[in-house]
Amino acid sequence: GGDWRKRLQPLERFLGQIPGRLKNNPSVPAAAFAMLVVAQDIYRFLSTIKPDTLRRWRLLVDREGEKSPEVGVSDPTVIYDVRGRVVATLSAEQPVPLAEVSDPVWQAIVASEDHRFFDHKGVDVKGLARAVLTLGRQGGGSTITQQVVKNLLLSQERTLTRKAVEIVAASVLESRLSKPALLEEYVNNVYWGHGVYGITPAAATYFRKRPCELTVGEAALLAAMLPGPEGLSPFRNPKGAARARKLVLRRMLDTGFIDEARFNREAASDLPGSLVHNLPDRSTLQNKLTQSGVPYRAPFFVSEVLFQLRDLYEGENILERGGLQVFTTLDLALQERAESILREDGATTLLGENKGEASLVACEPSSGAVRVLVGGRNYVSSPYNRAVMAARSPGSAFKPFVYLAALNTGIVTPSTEVEDEEVVFKREGAGWRAESKSMKERAKKEWEESIAERKKEVGELLEEQRQGFEDFLQERTKAKERKMRELRQLREALQRVAPTSLDVAEEQHGETAAAASDGKAGAKVDQIMQQMSRVEDELGELETAPEFAAPSELLEEEEFLKTAVFSEGEDNKDEEDYQPFNYSRKYRGTVTLRESLCDSLNIPTVKLANLIGVEKVIDMAQRLGIRSELPATLALALGGCEVTPLEMACAYNTIAAGGVYSRPHLITKVKGKGGRVLYRHHKSRKQAVNAHAVGDLHRMLRAAVTKGTGKKAASGWPSAAIAGKTGTSDDYRDAWFAGYSPSMTCVVWVGRDDNSSLPGTGSTLAAPVWARFMRAAHGAGISAEKGSHTRRRVAKWRAMSGDR
Repeated sequence: GGDWRKRLQPLERFLGQIPGRLKNNPSVPAAAFAMLVVAQDIYRFLSTIKPDTLRRWRLLVDREGEKSPEVGVSDPTVIYDVRGRVVATLSAEQPVPLAEVSDPVWQAIVASEDHRFFDHKGVDVKGLARAVLTLGRQGGGSTITQQVVKNLLLSQERTLTRKAVEIVAASVLESRLSKPALLEEYVNNVYWGHGVYGITPAAATYFRKRPCELTVGEAALLAAMLPGPEGLSPFRNPKGAARARKLVLRRMLDTGFIDEARFNREAASDLPGSLVHNLPDRSTLQNKLTQSGVPYRAPFFVSEVLFQLRDLYEGENILERGGLQVFTTLDLALQERAESILREDGATTLLGENKGEASLVACEPSSGAVRVLVGGRNYVSSPYNRAVMAARSPGSAFKPFVYLAALNTGIVTPSTEVEDEEVVFKREGAGWRAESKSMKERAKKEWEESIAERKKEVGELLEEQRQGFEDFLQERTKAKERKMRELRQLREALQRVAPTSLDVAEEQHGETAAAASDGKAGAKVDQIMQQMSRVEDELGELETAPEFAAPSELLEEEEFLKTAVFSEGEDNKDEEDYQPFNYSRKYRGTVTLRESLCDSLNIPTVKLANLIGVEKVIDMAQRLGIRSELPATLALALGGCEVTPLEMACAYNTIAAGGVYSRPHLITKVKGKGGRVLYRHHKSRKQAVNAHAVGDLHRMLRAAVTKGTGKKAASGWPSAAIAGKTGTSDDYRDAWFAGYSPSMTCVVWVGRDDNSSLPGTGSTLAAPVWARFMRAAHGAGISAEKGSHTRRRVAKWRAMSGDR
C-alpha cells in the first residue's frame, strides 16, 4: 500500500526546488509557472489519497441494486488505556437502509444541503457558479453526490485537483447509482459531531432513538448541524443550533416537504427534551442503548479523544481513515469506578431532592495525564460532556488561587492577620477602597467628638458675646446715673443764677436770656441751659435700651450643630461598590490567613485580592492552567467566574505538583497502519509559581480537610497527605470539591443543567463523592505510600511543604 508513495518522493523533492529555481530565473514564462503550480496541486492531491481508495470506489459503483455495500467500513481504530487495555474499537456503523430512516431526515438534508438534488446529474452547475462568484460565502456548491465522494473516497485537503476529481467522480456515480442509493450512502457516513458518524449513532446520541423514529424537528436539527457539527452542536451551542434548525425548516417549507402549519409548529417548539438532559426510565434507556449500539467503555473520555483526534487530523473522518491505534492516559478501571460512583450517588436524594448532574476529572500531578474524565451521571441519558463543556462558577474552590497569588508576592504569610468584619469596597479610580463597620464607627466617634468640640467653641464665643453685652449695659447704667447727677447739678446752678424759679426760668428761657443778654447773668443762664439740653439729649439716648444681637454666623452654626446627624454614606453608594458577606453572615474579628482559608471566610479573601490587585489573581489562575476568560472584579476572589471541571483539575494539579505546570492531555501516542507513529505527546513542564509559596498553600489546604469545610473528604481512608477545598456558588447552583494527594488530583462538580439550586453544598454533595473516588483510587494502588518512585516523590513533597 505504501510503494506508490515512495515513488512520489523524487517528485516531491523536485517540486520543492521549483520556487528557488523560478526566483533565480525570472525569464521563465508565466505559463510554465502556472503548469508547475498545477503540478504541485496534483502532487498534494495524490499524497492524500487513501491506500484503499480504488477498492472502495469499485465497491461503491458496483453495488448491487439498492443494497448498500460496506464501503464505509475500514480497519477499526482501537483506543487503549494507559495499561494497554482496549477501551473502544471504532469503525463506521453498519449501514442502515434508507427505508429504515424516517423520510424527514433525507428531506431535511436535501432541502438544506442540495435542494436541486433530484434535478442535477451529480454536479449543480448553478450552485457551483454561485460558489465561485461569491468565493464560497453563500455555500461551497458541493452536491450531496460530491459530498459522498469526498466523505468515502477523498480527503478534506482543499486542492483544485481534488475538486476536479470530485466533480468527475460524482458525475460517474450519478450514472451508476440511483438517488435513494446516494442518499443512503450519505446518511450512513456523514459526520454529526462529538465523534459520531452515520445516522444510527447520531439518532441514538442526540435523541435516544432509532433512525426510523426521528421527527421533523429532530431531522431538521440534524441537518442543521451538517455545515459545522461541533460549532452547531446543541450541547455546545443550543441557541445557534435552534437558529440553524429554523432555517432548515424554512427551506423544507420552500421545497414543499412540509406545509405552513407544520413549519410554524416546529419552528416555535423548543429543542427536544433529550437535549436538555431529561432522565427517562432506566429500562427504556437500556433498551435503546442495546438497539443503537452507540456507547463504548468510558464513553465521555472516548468522545473527547475522538474530538481531539479530529483536531489533530484537521477535520478528517477518523473512523473512515481507520487502522489507527490510539494510546491514551485513561485508567479504565478507575474511570469505570468513577462512572459507577456518580451513578450510585445520583440514585440517592438529599433533603428529599435529587442531586442533579455531576462530573469528575482526575489527573496525575507529575505529568498532567488525565486518568479519569466523566462528564455526567449517565452517558446514555445525556452525552453532554460537562467535564469539558460546562463552564460553571467555582465558588470558594477558586479561593486558593487568591491566597497563592498573595503568598507568591512575598508580602504575606499564612500567619498574617486580617480583620474579618463587615465591609464595603468602594470604587476608587482603577481599584477599590475598603470601608469597614469598625472604620465607620471610628469615623462616627471622631465626628461626634469634633461636633462636641465645635459646640463648646461656639458656646464659649456666644457666652463671650453675651458677657460683653452685659458689661456694656452696666456701663450704660453708670453713664445714665452720671448724667442724672450732672443734670441735677445744672438745675441747681440755674436756680442760683436766675432770680425766678427754675420752672419759670425754663418756660421763659428765651425772654430772660434776651433781657439779660447784655449782662453776665444772662450769658451764664444761656450756657447752663445749653448744657442742660445736651445732657437731656444724652439721657434720652441712654434711656433707649439696646437688645442683644450675637453674630448671625455663630447663631446659624449653633443651630446646625444642634440638628447635625452623622451620615452613614448609604445614599452615596455607587453601583460599582461591592459588599461581600460571609456564608454565616457572622464575623470573626482578627484571623490569620490560614484560619481564613480553612474556614472559607469571604471577607479576608476579598481584602487579600484587593491588597495585591485582581490582575495578579487572574495571572496566577492562568499560570495554574485556567484558560477561560476571567473578569477583573473583586467578586472573582469568591469564584465570580465560569470555568470547566477540567480547567479546575488542571489548576489544582499544578498545585499538587509543587507549582509545576504540565499541559493536560488525553492522548499519548497515535500509530497508523504498520505501526508508524503519527503523533506523540511531548511533555511540557514548567515552574509556574514559587515552590515555597505552594508549600505554604499546601499546608493551608491540609488544614481545610483536617479542620475546616473539607473534613468529609478525609473520612474513611488513609488520607494523611491529601489537601483540598470545597466550593459552593451563589444560590447553591454549583457544588465543588477540588483536592489532591501526591499522586492524584481529583475535581468533583455537582449541579443542574438548568442552573437551579441544589439541596446542599460542596461539603455535603461533592466532598463525599470525592472521598469515595479517592478511596477507590487508593485501593487500586494510587497511594502516597506505594512504590519507591512514589515514596521519593512524597518525601520530596513533604520536605518542601513542611509536613511531618
